[in-house]
This record gives sequence, structure tokens and C-alpha cells, in this order.
Amino acid sequence: METPLGLAEEENIGVVRLFKEWHYVTTACVNIYHINSSTDMRALGTNGMKAAKVVGVRYFHELWNKEQPFTWNRCHRAIFAVFFGGLRPGKNHAGLSRTPDKKDLVIDPDLTKPLDRVAGIGFLRQDLKTFSTAMYFMCSDQPFRRVYLVRASLLNMKYIADHITAERKQGNIRDYTVIMVPRRLHVCELILENEGVLGHITLEEFHLHLFPLDTDLLSLEMPDIFKSFYLDGDLTHIHTVASSLVTLQHLYGWIPNIHTIGKGSKMVYDMMQAMQEEEQKQEAKFHIGYLFIIDRDVDYITPLCSPMTYEALLDESFGIQCGVIEFSAEVLAKPKSVKILLSSQDPIYVEIRDRHFSSVFPFLGAKAKELKTIYEKKNDLKTVGDMKNFVSQDLGRLKEHQTTLSYHISACEYIMKMKTQLDFESYIRTEHSLLDGTDTKDCIAYIEDCIYKQAPHLTTLRLLCLLSLTQDGLTPREYKSLKTDFLHSHGFEQLVTFFNLKKLGLLVEQSSGSKVTAVVTRRSQFRQLAGRLSLVPKSGEEVNLKEPDNLAYVYGGAYSPLTVRLVEYILLHESLQTYEDLGRQIAGGIYSDVKYRTTSKDLNIIVCTTSILTGQSLLEQVSEKKPI
Repeated sequence: METPLGLAEEENIGVVRLFKEWHYVTTACVNIYHINSSTDMRALGTNGMKAAKVVGVRYFHELWNKEQPFTWNRCHRAIFAVFFGGLRPGKNHAGLSRTPDKKDLVIDPDLTKPLDRVAGIGFLRQDLKTFSTAMYFMCSDQPFRRVYLVRASLLNMKYIADHITAERKQGNIRDYTVIMVPRRLHVCELILENEGVLGHITLEEFHLHLFPLDTDLLSLEMPDIFKSFYLDGDLTHIHTVASSLVTLQHLYGWIPNIHTIGKGSKMVYDMMQAMQEEEQKQEAKFHIGYLFIIDRDVDYITPLCSPMTYEALLDESFGIQCGVIEFSAEVLAKPKSVKILLSSQDPIYVEIRDRHFSSVFPFLGAKAKELKTIYEKKNDLKTVGDMKNFVSQDLGRLKEHQTTLSYHISACEYIMKMKTQLDFESYIRTEHSLLDGTDTKDCIAYIEDCIYKQAPHLTTLRLLCLLSLTQDGLTPREYKSLKTDFLHSHGFEQLVTFFNLKKLGLLVEQSSGSKVTAVVTRRSQFRQLAGRLSLVPKSGEEVNLKEPDNLAYVYGGAYSPLTVRLVEYILLHESLQTYEDLGRQIAGGIYSDVKYRTTSKDLNIIVCTTSILTGQSLLEQVSEKKPI
């Protein structure tokens, strides 16, 4: 039997049940469909739900029936389509479809890549008068409704207020809608009110939380969190992080064992508890056994070190944004640049992403020979049926693999060329000496040499920060000398950079005498942690880079990431007293809420992050930009 939605009756029941579960994710659609436990789908109206079926219901229904974890691209796409479906004329099912006329749409540039990854920006360009991804664009002078989809930041609100004020002075009267992502902030409303434009705006919010970048990687794609929280002391994003983790629990059941490492992580945990107290009691079953929430400032050394795996070098050299990398025409020796998606869907990339860079080229060479051998089988085909099968099944796949292979070979050649120009071997040797705590004078001499030669300032800052973090801060004499030389070489505007680094505890000086500043005391535990958690391999210990059995291979055999070792340590040690002892050596300490322990050692690990940082991007956020 068919319902007004065009779905079978039992299918409709499944969709109703599914939308009830997804209420937590679709709170952004509160002005579209506010669905809760007392709402039936049929109450939404036939026309509205037919439209919802077209743009979203099938995605939800498929996700529910297959019960596939972390297939979040489909659910984000459905929510996105339902929310913005009203931007097309004639679809009166969304909160933005109150007027079916054409609209101007302005999207925050920081949102275009994440939204394009999960939903596709292309459909928004249809039936729009103006589509812009710049907050300083030239608007159309026609009286179309203007829709702003922006991060909830003070700067964006000021841009919007300036747009509206300028247009109204020119006599252009129109309706405005501002959609704040991931939620409405009172301080943003105050900015609009103080600018005198709040009365002309309809405010909405769109809760975009974790984006799936791969089968085991979810990200909020909010790189500004690091600077705003650790440098500016802004606690606004604590709610966003907590809300995304609570949503995760709504989808996959409560998490019995939660460990927080760092002060910010404890704040997130406390807010999660407050949010869950307001919700109904969750079911006893669970699919996620452990949750580790770790502050970035617990382990600054890991992003500052130079990774040696292929995927990490791609990110360092080209920049991976939302799982997409762009190879320039220069790299590929082609007329135009190419963007490719880096994920587990690419069989060649899966094989090389975690390999040490030294073993990537041999693999690619062997893969090229293998593809050539398969392609040459066409000469041995004797029947029409064999040729037909080869063309329909193998030919397209072979060409796709050959194209992908050529991209990776070109990327490897470019990386090797760049590393050769930067005297990478000397840099790595200095970095490893800093981690080992040996040849400190030679390391300082190399850093001074980089300053005098005006090497890229971020590269030099990475070494300076590593020197400070691994040597318990710099002596006043060293700090003053290196700082003065750096400012002479790169400009005195970098005084702000040094101030920021000192505030973060990345580059500090020891106080005169035996006493050390409070920040240095917090950061002076690296040597003890390195010994206790085996962060640095022992002298003479060889690390196999081709067939690794030691985590340190990621950094060329010199260092194992502290955050990974902490997780490993907590999982292997059951005593809470052990956690407390280790927590005394960690900034912010360790807090554990353990309700159920599993004896299984075969664990699947999913990484959720606010954004993916490299040493380069971390220092860019806190460095003073050179004047134009």
C-alpha cells in the first residue's frame, strides 16, 4: 500500500523512525521540519514530504536499512538538500522557500570546500541570480532576496552589516537571511544590532558538525579553533565540539569509557555531560567502547616534526583540503591544474598513503609494470567475447589507474625536487638531534645558519620551537641572540609572532637563575615522557622503514607521536592510579570516566578532529603576516 509520500507503508514507518533518530542531526532544519518523538511524517503535508523524498528521504532510508557506520556523506547531503532546496523556484518545502523568487547567495569561503565535499555546490548555482564565495563581492542591484551562509564570526557579521548599510543608502531594498554555521551566537546578533541592521535580517542556524573525509576520519573542518581557543582564550567552540560528540553518541549509542587529556578536553567532557542530562536516558547498548579527547597543546612536538609518509608529505607540500588535493600544471607538466580526491576509494593511494617515502617510488614502478602487463593482454585476445569483456570490465579501470599513477609519480618527483633544494638531509639531521637531545650546539649553529641565509621563516620557526620544547626552554642568552637575529632577517613585525609563540608555550626562555617560568615548567616534561612512553628509539635501535613494526617509522625512525603513545598506554594499563601518575606529567592532566572495560585488543580506531594541522599551518595561524 502506498502512502501520500509515494513510499510503501512499512517503508514509511521506517522513514518515520529514522527521522526521529536523526532529529539530533537536523536541528538546523528547525524552521523547515521540526521533527520530534511526537511528530508524524504525514503531518508535514503531502507536497512538502514529496519534495523531501526527492532531495533527502531516500538517503536517510538507505542509511538506516543498511546500518552502515560513518556513511555520513549521504546524510549530510540529504540534510543540505532539504535545507537549501527552497533556493530553487517552486519548491515550498524549506525554510528558505518562503519566497519562490530568485535569490542572491553568498557563501563563506571557509564553507565551500566542506559543503562541496558532502553535498555538491553545483546545484546551488542553478536558478540563482548571484552566487558568490567572497564576503566583499559586488551584489546585483535587483530586489532579490539575499542569503548569507557564513561561519558565526564577528568579522563576517561586520561584512554583512556593511553590505546592508551600503545598499540601503543607495535605495536598494530587499529581504536578507543570515544562516550562521554551526550555530547562532548572541555576540553576532549584538554586532548586527549595533550596526543597525538586525531588524532587516532573518536569522537562521545550520548545525554542520563532523564531515567524513574518509572511512576512519571525521573532521569539523574548523581550523580557526586552534588560534581562537589557545591564543585568544575564546571558549565559544567548546560547545561545537561537545555537540558533535553528543550527536555521535545519539547515532551509535553511549560511550562507556571516556578519557580526557588536557584542560580543554575536560571542558568538552563537562559540557557533554550537561547536554546529555537534558536528553532522555540512552539505551544500554553501544558500538563505540572508548572515547579519547585530547588537547592539541598536550603534544605540540608531533605536528612540528617532519613526517616522512607519503600522505603527510603531500599535505606538507601541496596542502590537502577536505580530502582534496590540487596538483598544479607545473607539477603535472600539463596545460591546467588537476584536483583529485584522496580517499580509500583509490586502490593505488590506499597502498602508498602510509608508506615511508623511500618505499613509494619502488612500489609505483612495480605498479606501472603490472598495469602494462595487464594492458598488453589485449594482444592475446582471440574471440569477440573476450574483447568485449576486456573493453567493458578492464579497459576503463586500467586507464583510470594509469592516470592516477601518473599523478602520484609526478607528485613524488616534485616532492624530491623541493626537498633537494631545501637541503632536507641537514634539516632532518638537526631535527633528529633535537629529539635525541644530542649535539645541541650544532643544532643552534644550524638554526643560526638558516636565519642568516633567510630560509623560509616558518621552517626556521619550527626548529626554534622544537629546540625550546625539547630543551626545557632556551637560556636567556640563546633566546635573545636567536630572536634578535631572526628579527633582523625577517622584519620586526615578527615581534608579534614571538609574543604569540611565548603565550602558547612553544618558544620560551628560562628565567635567570635556577627557577623556570610557569610555562616552561609545564613544558619541561618531554625528556621524562620520552623515556616513560618510548617516544624516542634507544641509541642503536634500528627502525625498519620498508616493513615497519615501530610507530617511529612515520618520522624516519626518530620519534613516536606522543598522543598515540598516550592512548596506547591508557588502553594497556588498567589501573586508574597509573593514569594519575602519568597525568602529573601532562599539561592539564588526565581524567577518566570508566564504566565498562573490554578485554578485546582488536580495536578499530576512528579519528575525529576539529581540523587537520601540519607544522606549517599551525605556525601560519600564529605568525604575523608581512605587510603588503
